[in-house]
Amino acid sequence: MPLIPDHRIYVEPFFGGGSVYRAKAPAPCEVINDVNMNVVNFYQVLKSRSKKLEAKIKETLLSRETYKKAMLIYDCPRLFADDKVTRAWAFRVSVSQGYLNKI
Repeated sequence: MPLIPDHRIYVEPFFGGGSVYRAKAPAPCEVINDVNMNVVNFYQVLKSRSKKLEAKIKETLLSRETYKKAMLIYDCPRLFADDKVTRAWAFRVSVSQGYLNKI
């Protein structure tokens, strides 16, 4: 990305979809954050346990019941705090199966 100079530390306080982060050259130290803790959890799981998340997503049916289950997990993340992969799955399902991809 031409407008971002060479850097050793990169901090993204409002990560969202992470388009700037993915477009820039990697840095030795990178920090991401977002006001939505489900976004941060999703990218942490994607980085550290992507195979497990990918398997769970591949097993997922496109259905109203699946969406309802995902929204329950998405809306109550503290009840599922110990299962980060399930929370990441719920975030992905809620975005991909929601109306106009909105949660």
